[in-house]
Amino acid sequence: MANNLKPGGGWVTALKSDIFTWARLKLTATYLLIVAVILIVFSATLYSDVSVRVRAEWERRAAITRSVGDETFYDATIEHLQTGIITVDALMFLLAAGLSYWLAGYTLKPIKKALESQQAFSAEASHELRTPLAVMRNGIEVLLRGKQNLSEEAAAVLKSNLEEIEAMSVMTEDLLHLSRGKAISADKYEKVDLSAVAKAVAEKFVPLAGQRGVKLDISDLQKVSLFAARPALERLIKNIVQNAIVYTPSGGSVSVRVRQENKTAVLEVEDTGLGIPEKDLQHIFERFYKVDRSRSAGGNDSQTGSGLGLAIAKQIADQHNALIDVKSVVNHGTKFRVVFPAS
Repeated sequence: MANNLKPGGGWVTALKSDIFTWARLKLTATYLLIVAVILIVFSATLYSDVSVRVRAEWERRAAITRSVGDETFYDATIEHLQTGIITVDALMFLLAAGLSYWLAGYTLKPIKKALESQQAFSAEASHELRTPLAVMRNGIEVLLRGKQNLSEEAAAVLKSNLEEIEAMSVMTEDLLHLSRGKAISADKYEKVDLSAVAKAVAEKFVPLAGQRGVKLDISDLQKVSLFAARPALERLIKNIVQNAIVYTPSGGSVSVRVRQENKTAVLEVEDTGLGIPEKDLQHIFERFYKVDRSRSAGGNDSQTGSGLGLAIAKQIADQHNALIDVKSVVNHGTKFRVVFPAS
């Protein structure tokens, strides 16, 4: 059975992935909660005080006239008091809502500007680095094609340089992706089959897995549909699968699974690799955080990436309002799990 998100799910997810809009709404709600508590306490105190005074006045009049007081006077006064308090509270709450929304935006504005400036710088720097890196890569590739004119030592140095340039190119692309990682607009979301996307992405890693002697299992893929931005979803799966293969030694295995759990679509990537030390687990999704490079199945290996792959995966998961977590046991393996909620 397919798990189908409602068409409006893309709009809701896009809203939630816009961190500043979502933060502004939550901050507004916090302000309003404080205002509501103050209004309730003030209104309850006022009502109690005034109702006691009204009761005392009613009893005083009854004593003067030496007759039972007219209950209608008391009831009408209390009803009028209740109506007045509710009306004033409602007006004050509406006014507070507008002021709270404005104040939340004003409070977050400097942070938003600083982040946008940082993102713009990262994007510009990454973009400017692409051209010189491409020129350097092409130049070295040309030299290596004519390696009959090079000594073995020179050829080895050039190959090493080429690997480092390729690693820098990957880092540049990752940095550019992160710097542009704003909320995905609702019109970018479409109904996709998570199992089909996972299969298509995982199959591209069959050659890499074969080179490393790693078994890649993609047999457990249940059809589960959801609304997502397909290119971003592909990037998320790519980063997690590549990470699993790189950190799994020869003879190990990597399994990619998709299934439906209640009203959620679940993606799991599990390996029998080296595992992640417990002290590193809490940092695994941080930008540029890299566990000891010697952990990779290939040692000091250019395939280990830039340290941004899992940060990008986390960013994409957040943009889709999905939960991503990881469990790992050293020398036994690691399991990444991404849960996409129904809307």
